[in-house]
Amino acid sequence: MTQKKYEPPDGGWGWMVVIAYSINFTTTLPLMQLFGLLYRKKLEFIGLSATDISIIINTNQAFGMLMGLVNGVLLKKMGYRKVAIISTFCTTTGIIFTGFSNSFIAFLFTYGMLYSLGCGMGISAYTLALNTYFLKRRTNAVGIALSVSALGPIFMPQLVTYLLNHYGERGAAAILGALASHAFIGAALLQPIKRHLKVVEVLEDVQEKPMIQIGRKVSQSDRLPRKLSMTKSSLSIDHDIDSSSIYGFESQNLNLSRVSLSAESPLARKQSIYDSYISLESVHEENDEEQSNENLQLFGEDTNTNNLEDVKSEKKESALIACFKFVSDIFDLTLLCDPIYVNIMLGMSIAIFSELNFSMFTALMLSEFGLNNERAATFMSVLAIADLIFRFLSPYIADCFKKPPRIMYMVSLVLLALTRFLFISVRGYTLLLITAVGLGIAKGLRIIYMNLVIPAYVPLDKLPGASGIQMVTNGILFITGGPFLGFIKDVTGTYRKCVVLMNLMTLLTVVMWLTEMIIVKVRNTRKVGYP
Repeated sequence: MTQKKYEPPDGGWGWMVVIAYSINFTTTLPLMQLFGLLYRKKLEFIGLSATDISIIINTNQAFGMLMGLVNGVLLKKMGYRKVAIISTFCTTTGIIFTGFSNSFIAFLFTYGMLYSLGCGMGISAYTLALNTYFLKRRTNAVGIALSVSALGPIFMPQLVTYLLNHYGERGAAAILGALASHAFIGAALLQPIKRHLKVVEVLEDVQEKPMIQIGRKVSQSDRLPRKLSMTKSSLSIDHDIDSSSIYGFESQNLNLSRVSLSAESPLARKQSIYDSYISLESVHEENDEEQSNENLQLFGEDTNTNNLEDVKSEKKESALIACFKFVSDIFDLTLLCDPIYVNIMLGMSIAIFSELNFSMFTALMLSEFGLNNERAATFMSVLAIADLIFRFLSPYIADCFKKPPRIMYMVSLVLLALTRFLFISVRGYTLLLITAVGLGIAKGLRIIYMNLVIPAYVPLDKLPGASGIQMVTNGILFITGGPFLGFIKDVTGTYRKCVVLMNLMTLLTVVMWLTEMIIVKVRNTRKVGYP
């Protein structure tokens, strides 16, 4: 006997989803790092300080990360297609309105918030759609989509330079916004998965069926429903256990039941006192009966009032405890009790902060070095080409060295720090292009291994919570640390000191992780030596 089963298409319309993914990421995301190239003259003209520019850039990064926690709820309620449409609207309007911004507040809202919100929603929606349409061939689909998307950072700097020379900043922003609106086509291609599910026939095991039919009809009517109900209940229990182990609802239910029992204990205790008081009063003389009844009534009223107050206060406490445990379980805050995870997470946040700020400030630093728009665009394109090539080569390099992802990530961070030191030290356009190749190589290695560090340590069921904690930490670091970089530029008058600080922060991550590895190794050695 066969049974129908539905599976993702793993092809078919899924390749149209790959095209939609590539359209969105090629037309919208590269503009995030071209802010300095596109608006550096306008920023100087309206008199924004380096601190103001840093606040705008870091708000752009932090707002998208912090709002990423809400994207999951929107995707559940609305689906990836509607979220992608809203994302394209926010991105397009953000790009166009940024071109007409003439103040710090305007840039902060249009580029720092509106455009960032659209990019964050788009990343979540298209990633979910791609993972929904592909299962067995997901690696191939993601590889193709990312490869095509990587062409955007290569050609977009040249396009921005051309548009600036011919149409100015507002005209260039309007055309780039129109180009980004092509992502509406990509959003339209994200059809619901139910239209394209594959029907697969699966053979059903029916060996035990004759055994069920043996016996009286009454026993069949008795046993079969019982067996079905047992199977259904066991499946539901298993499902509840799985969801509880991920989100921690089982501990919440235990605490709630414990709180309800403790809430009843004061009532029972006071009721027993009340009963004993009645039994004592019953032996008094009859002439004191009225007075004793009045006392009993007053005592009962006081007891009920105290009971109600105790119940209300304990309900408030139980509600606060339940709320705290709900938040703790959803975001897996128990991970923060693991010092190794905290060390990994903080190191990742520091490294990401340094890398993204360097990428966002690159165009402004090239302008400080005296490069015009054409040469700055060439520098960024060369960096993107080297980045793309070494994204492909990174897996083969890892196979050669046979090292864990965190070790390879640390090597890429050291390479990044060295090439950044060369970037601020060399003189001459040719040497700058050589450093662009080095930066691209280190960046390509970093991006691949960055996504493998935390999954290599955190269990699979805790990855969503770990990702949420990482995003919140990144957002807080960008908001608090970003303006300080701009302040350093305003005080020193050059971005070179900012790069020195970024490198020190990058190397701080390496030192933190090396220290932790040494401590763990020493402890393990002592445990082996002294059982």
